[in-house]
Amino acid sequence: MKWNKESPIRAELLLIKKHLKNLDGVNFWNKNEDNILVYIKNNIDVEMLRPDSFLDALLMLPDYRNEFRCMSISYRIDLVEKLINSGYIILSQKIFVSKKQYNSVLKLKKTRSYLSSFFMCAFIYKKYPILFLANLKEPKISIKRLNDYELKIDVDFDEIVDKCAEIHGDGWLTKPLRECFKKIHRNSIVKFISFGLYKNDKLKAGEFGVLIGGMYISYSGYHIESSAGTIQMIKMFRYLKTKEIICCNLFGTGEKMEYKYRFGAIDVNRNDYIKLFRELKNNQCGLEPVIKGNGIIGK
Repeated sequence: MKWNKESPIRAELLLIKKHLKNLDGVNFWNKNEDNILVYIKNNIDVEMLRPDSFLDALLMLPDYRNEFRCMSISYRIDLVEKLINSGYIILSQKIFVSKKQYNSVLKLKKTRSYLSSFFMCAFIYKKYPILFLANLKEPKISIKRLNDYELKIDVDFDEIVDKCAEIHGDGWLTKPLRECFKKIHRNSIVKFISFGLYKNDKLKAGEFGVLIGGMYISYSGYHIESSAGTIQMIKMFRYLKTKEIICCNLFGTGEKMEYKYRFGAIDVNRNDYIKLFRELKNNQCGLEPVIKGNGIIGK
């Protein structure tokens, strides 16, 4: 095969497939109109442009224990929107491939020493920490300091997204993904939103996520002052309650995420989560449109 401009794309698609084959007991269903690969346990006929159909098929497999994953070399806005509206969490993932592996795929004699590329990944995890706002618990130690800070909704969205990557690293929140989220925030019906905590007009903590119907899905947050992260979350939860949001997917489990359970979050398994997501998806819950840049203040 001669080297041409399509070779890297073909190689990356094949290498994604090679990478995923290392996972347990999966087969591949592949239709490359959008350069997307979905791995499932059985061969199931589903429509490429309807991510919901992937979930419907997978949810019928009671013994399926892995997370559901889509991988794409494209960060196409319409594709990302469809995946978000189906309940997927959108991340990036980096795959390293050795020169030997890369050459074996394309049967090339001369190429780069390795392939290192970021791919858009969409996940449905096995469980999520869900906070039903009716059961919100507020840490008393932070309540005393609430009046020292001001919460602004949907102000400095781009800065907050970039700051999350700066503080936590861009392992999953890569520059292509950040730019994709910013474009969606500016121009899409998918409602990305940010919450910034300010003290003396200086940003001390921030978070961004997605509002879908009666659910808020948190993507990432940060703080640069002690207790500011907790105060930001308390003010955010109070604001969301005024907008009749039912629950928050706080996304992320493990020892470093234990603080989320202090607010009253509980673990919800994948099947129950998808059912809850779909029930709340079309419930607009009286949420008023946020005027971007207008500095609407949370209570």
